[in-house]
Amino acid sequence: MRIGINLLSESTKSMGPRVYAENLIKWLAKFDSKNEYYIFLSKGNFKNYYVSKKNFKFISIGVPNTNPIIRRLMEQLLVPLLAQKYKIDLCHSINNVMPIFFQTNSILTIHDVTSFVLGKRFSKLKIFFLKKLVPYSAKLAKKIITVSNSSKEEIIKYCSVNGWKIKVIYNGVSNIFNLETGGCEKWEKYKPYILYVGTIEPGKNVISIIDAFYKIQRIHQEYKLILAGRKGWLYHNVLRRVFELSLNDKVIFIEKIDKNYLPSLYRCADVFIFPSFHEGFGLPILEAMACGTPVITSNTSALSEVAGNAAVLVDPYNVKDIVDAIQKVLTCTQFREELVAKGLERIKLFSWEKCAKETLKVYEEVYNEK
Repeated sequence: MRIGINLLSESTKSMGPRVYAENLIKWLAKFDSKNEYYIFLSKGNFKNYYVSKKNFKFISIGVPNTNPIIRRLMEQLLVPLLAQKYKIDLCHSINNVMPIFFQTNSILTIHDVTSFVLGKRFSKLKIFFLKKLVPYSAKLAKKIITVSNSSKEEIIKYCSVNGWKIKVIYNGVSNIFNLETGGCEKWEKYKPYILYVGTIEPGKNVISIIDAFYKIQRIHQEYKLILAGRKGWLYHNVLRRVFELSLNDKVIFIEKIDKNYLPSLYRCADVFIFPSFHEGFGLPILEAMACGTPVITSNTSALSEVAGNAAVLVDPYNVKDIVDAIQKVLTCTQFREELVAKGLERIKLFSWEKCAKETLKVYEEVYNEK
């Protein structure tokens, strides 16, 4: 097979889809030497995805990866032409939308439909764009891959597609997240701290994290809160809340982290908190578990599905619930140790190798249906 993987719409800012694409390509390259892969991507993303294998060809296009509208437009125009030029048998688009003029043997990964569930989390232009193109892409795709059963049910509901068309393939967790990798000395100056990793925006419920920390900090004055991730939609509201509560010297913003230091950032935290309103999967909670850090996350969307019984599940709309969970993890040693043990067991269910092998099976199914 000649398989095209469409990364033209991908941005270095999109954490989940980027990690998914990086690991999918890395693991396909490890065990598949038979099929030919043509990776379509922008020049700015070339180094993120490159693997040195003869059957993997990287077609780098001068698409500005800073402008999402231009990226999506170029994706629609260029991918069908590239697919024709390289005689592609099937094309896998990995970020919610596919080129509508390449309809034969198209596979689409939809990570989530958060724009339908929580419209206020995005700009009006982005909501309009996604609500038009995601359902249309879902209907055109020969097969849809999604990352959780929760997302599958929402895709069926909001995109009006049949469940048989959707294959659930869980994300994995990279082996760089572990109990052994060094680097903790980099974070010593912040300890002890509570950690959040993800986009810094109200839609991720970061303001409730700050409100909960404000109450916890009254009891545990020695603690800091680290918010690690890029600035997102309405970031200024998050910043304003920090100033309103006079937490300027207690809340640490870290926008850019070398991925080699991210595991130690997790590992040095006393608790990882991720009470997002809605997620299609929730990679950070697995990364924290793999680093031996107790996790607090939401009882909504896919987060409870991914966490299972290995995290404290809270109502993301209830700050007191979040406060009580943090307090229990910080003060009850036995409970904390149980969470860590359950987390280390839980991550064994999630593998990028398994994800890539199941994805290749989808490619073969679609190709053989011709």
